[in-house]
Amino acid sequence: MRIQEDRIVAERLRRAGSVVVATDTLRVITSSRLQGRAPHGSASNLRGFGDALAMPPDAAASSATS
Repeated sequence: MRIQEDRIVAERLRRAGSVVVATDTLRVITSSRLQGRAPHGSASNLRGFGDALAMPPDAAASSATS
């Protein structure tokens, strides 16, 4: 199953002795498709963001705490 491939690649690079730097100074453009190949990949995240934005504020707050 393909889940969080980016984290897996980073961890393998670290184990191999590479330096991996996390930063918020770089920006990338990714696909905006909502149907993806990986069950918990970027498409799934985007659908979740869309679902959260579509909820009324009170419902979003209560679902985040459940």
